[in-house]
Amino acid sequence: MTTFYDILGVAPTAEADDIKAAFRHLAMEFHPDKTPGANKSVQRLIEDKFREVKEAYDTLKDRTKRAEYDNKLSMLRSPKVYQPPPPPPPQPSQKSPLCPRCRRPIPTWITSTEKFCTYCGSSL
Repeated sequence: MTTFYDILGVAPTAEADDIKAAFRHLAMEFHPDKTPGANKSVQRLIEDKFREVKEAYDTLKDRTKRAEYDNKLSMLRSPKVYQPPPPPPPQPSQKSPLCPRCRRPIPTWITSTEKFCTYCGSSL
C-alpha cells in the first residue's frame, strides 16, 4: 500500500519543513507546465502524478488532516484481533440411560463395547 509519505518520499516522522521541501521538489518535476510538448498520454500521466503529489501534500501539511490520516493508517496496519465465535447455547442435560435390572444410571465412562452393568453385572 502506497502512503502519502511514500509519494512524497518522506518518513512518517518528517517535520513540516521536510514535507514542504519534498513537495516543492516533486512539484517542479511533475508540474504539467514543465512538459508542454509531451503527447496526450504522457501529459495525462504527468497530470495524474502531480495530482497525487498535491493530494499527499495537502493532507500532510495540515495538522488535523495529518492526524486523521495517521490514525487511519495505524488502523489499517494493526493486526486484526481474532475473536472466537460465542459458545453454543447449553444443551438440556441428558440423563444417563438406566440399567434395565437395577435401574441405576449407567456411568458415562462405560463404552459401547462393555455389555454389563458395573453395579449389578446384568447384560446391557
